[in-house]
Amino acid sequence: MLLASGFVHPALLSGLALVALPIVIHLLSRRQFRRMDWAATYFLLQAERENRRRTRFEQWLLLALRCLAVALLALLVARPFVQPGLIATLLGEEAAAERIVVIDDSASLTHQDGAGTDFAALRAAAERLVGWLAEGAAGDGLTILRTSAEEPVLSVPAFSSTRLEEVRAAVRGLEPVLVPADPQRALGRLAGRISGEGGRRAEVYLLSDFQRSDWTPPDGSPLAALTALDPDRLRVTLMAVADPLRANVAVTSVRPDRPQALAGFPAVYRAEVANRTARPIEGRLLTRTLNEAALTPVPVERIEPGETRVVSFEVTIPEPGPATLQVGIDGRDGLPVDDVFMLVADVKPALRVALVNGEPATRPVEDETHFLRSALAPPGAANSGMQVEVLAPGELAATPLQRFDAILYCNAAVDPTIAAALRRYVYGGGGLVLVLGDQVGDGADWNRLLGGEAGLLPGRITGRVVRAERDARFGLVRVGEDPITAMLPDVETTGRGVRVQRFVEVQSDETGAAQVLARFTDASRAPAILRHEVGAGQVVLFTTPLDLEWNDWPRAVDGSYVVTMLELVHAVAPQGPLAPAYVSGPPLEVTLSPARYELRGTFRTPSYPEQPAVAGRVVESDAGTDAPARLVGPAARQLGLYTLELESRSAGVETRQLAVNLPPAETDLAAATAEELGRQLGGIEHAYLRAEDSLAGGVEESRRELWPSVLVLLFLTLLAEQTLAWWFGRHGRATLSETLASGWGRLRGAGRRAA
Repeated sequence: MLLASGFVHPALLSGLALVALPIVIHLLSRRQFRRMDWAATYFLLQAERENRRRTRFEQWLLLALRCLAVALLALLVARPFVQPGLIATLLGEEAAAERIVVIDDSASLTHQDGAGTDFAALRAAAERLVGWLAEGAAGDGLTILRTSAEEPVLSVPAFSSTRLEEVRAAVRGLEPVLVPADPQRALGRLAGRISGEGGRRAEVYLLSDFQRSDWTPPDGSPLAALTALDPDRLRVTLMAVADPLRANVAVTSVRPDRPQALAGFPAVYRAEVANRTARPIEGRLLTRTLNEAALTPVPVERIEPGETRVVSFEVTIPEPGPATLQVGIDGRDGLPVDDVFMLVADVKPALRVALVNGEPATRPVEDETHFLRSALAPPGAANSGMQVEVLAPGELAATPLQRFDAILYCNAAVDPTIAAALRRYVYGGGGLVLVLGDQVGDGADWNRLLGGEAGLLPGRITGRVVRAERDARFGLVRVGEDPITAMLPDVETTGRGVRVQRFVEVQSDETGAAQVLARFTDASRAPAILRHEVGAGQVVLFTTPLDLEWNDWPRAVDGSYVVTMLELVHAVAPQGPLAPAYVSGPPLEVTLSPARYELRGTFRTPSYPEQPAVAGRVVESDAGTDAPARLVGPAARQLGLYTLELESRSAGVETRQLAVNLPPAETDLAAATAEELGRQLGGIEHAYLRAEDSLAGGVEESRRELWPSVLVLLFLTLLAEQTLAWWFGRHGRATLSETLASGWGRLRGAGRRAA
C-alpha cells in the first residue's frame, strides 16, 4: 500500500516561495561590463574563456544548494509526516465524501479476552478511526451509527480536529446491548441515508466481530441493501475487531417435557449444552437453582467439539404458583452471559378436566365416561394431578367453562348453545377433545354447529359408520411422532395393539390445517385421531368412542389407554399466557384470552424502578371478539426477569414473571471470513482489515513526522554550501576537475607500482 502523507501546518508551506529569493539575488548581483578592445587583454580573455564553463557550473551548484536550504527550512516549519498504508486505505480518495461509521454493539461483543472485552477493543478502534478522519478527511461529513438503534449516535456536517474530542466522548459513552445484531435493518437504514445524500460519495466503515449467525445468515445477505446503491459512489471498509476463533460453552435452551407443571409431581426438563470450542469438555456439572434455592448438580457427559448435548433431569416443585428455574454450567470462557439459562413455570395444583357424558349408564362398564374418569383420576390414594368433573351436555350452558383446562365431549348431541359455548372456550385458549359414537347420529348437527365457520371440527363427518367384517377388527397405526400417541402400540409393527370393531368415517380437512395422529388399518386408512389449533386453543377428535362399546382399548394390558389419556389432557390443556422463556431482541409478547383476562397489562424491566414501567400495546385478532389478543410490550434488551401485571376476570390482579435469555444463535461466536463478506458486497469497492493488528496506537502514534530528518538534511545542505563556497573562492586553488584528475593519476601510479 502507498503511504499517506501530509503536513501538520500545511499553511506554512507558502514559505516555499522564498526559494526564488537566492535566484533573484544571483540575477541582480551579476555585473554589467562595457566591452573595450585592448590588445594586451587578448591572452587574458582567452584564459577566461577556458575557465568559463567551470565557473558557471560552480555558481549554479551553489545556487541550487542555497535554494534547497530555503525549501528545507519551509518544510521544517510545516512539519511533514507520513502514515502507514492502512490509513491511506481508510481515508480513500481525496474527494469530499460522507463518512459513515457503523458500530456493532451486539451481545457477542461482550466476550472478554484478556483484560478487556471485544467491545472495548472496538470502541478504541473507533476512537482511532475518527482521529484519522479528523486529520485526513477534514471538512467531510461524519455520522456514527450503531446496529441496535434507529437514530445515529451523532452526525457532524463538517468534521475536523476541533470537534474530535466531542466525537471521541460520544464513542467512549457507548456500551453493548445484550441482543443480537440486526445488520439487515441497520444497513437498510444506512442505504436510505446514502440515497438521500444525492450525488455525494459515501465512505462506510463497518466495525464488528462479523459473527457468522448475524452477518451471513442462510436466509439472505445483510449487505444486500448496499449492493443496490451506485458502486461508483460507495466504498466500504470492514474492520474486524475480535478473534475469529473465540471459544464458548453455553446452555442454549431448557425446555419442559410437558407444557404444564403440577405441584408435587416430578417434571422432566431437557437442557441443551453446546460446546463451541476446539476441544472436548468433560467433568462439568449442570447447576440448578429453584426459586434461589440450590438443587443437586447434574453431571454432564463428555461433549465433543461442535456438539450439542441434551441433558435430562427432573425437578419437583412443591408449591403451586410461579417458580423460577435457573440452569447453568461452568463455561470457563469469555462469555459468561450464556452460561445460565432461566425459565419460569406456572405451577398448578392440578389440571381441571370436565367429562361431558353423552351416554350415561347405571352399569359402570357401559357408561361413556367411566373408563376415562378412572384413567384420569383413579380411585384410591393414587394422585394423577387431575381434578375430574362429569357433566351432562345440558349443564354446559350454565357452567363457566374457563375454569377447566380441558373438556372431553364424549359421544353427545350438540345444539347451538353448546356449540357457541365450546367455540368461546376453545378460541379463548381451552383444550377440547371431541369423541364420536352412536349418539352423534349422521353427524349433520356436528358438521353444521361445530364445523364450518365455528372451525372446531378438524374434518367433516360423513355419517357413515364403518364396521369390520364378522369377528375381524381394525388396528390403530401411529402417524408421525406426537406425545399423545407415543405410547400407542403400532399393531402393524408389533402384532398387538388396539382392536377396533367400528368407527365413524371422517374426511380430514382439505386445507391441511388438521394433523392426523393415527389411522385405522382398513382399506382406506381412515383417520382415527386428528388434531388442529383453533384460536388460542386446540381440538383433538377421536372417531371411535373411548369406552368398550366399539373397541377394546380401555382394557389393553399394556396400559397404553391410561398413558394416552393422561398425555392427551396435558397436550390440549392451555399453557397459560406466558411462554416458559423468551429471547432478547424482539418485543415481549403475551397472548391473552378475552374470556380470562382484561386486555391490558404493564411490563417492568429488570432495571425497574430506574426504568419506568411500560404499558403493553394490545393487538386484537381479526377472527372476532372471542379470539385471543396479543399484548406487545417493550423490546427485551436486558437479560433476566421481567414482571408483567395482568388483570384476571376471575382472580383480580396477577403478577407474572418473564425470563429473558440470550438467543441460541448468539452463543455461536464463529466469525464470517473476509471472502464470505466480500462475496456479499459484490462489485462494491471494499477493504477488509484486522483492527486489533493494524490500529495500534492513536493518530499521533501512527503518524511519523519527518522534521528531524528535514533538520539534518538542512544542516548538511548548509554545510555543503559553505564548504563548496570556501573551496571555489580560495586563491590559487586548483579547479575541481584538476583535483579529480590529479587524484585519479595518483591512483593509477600506485596501481602500476604495485604491479
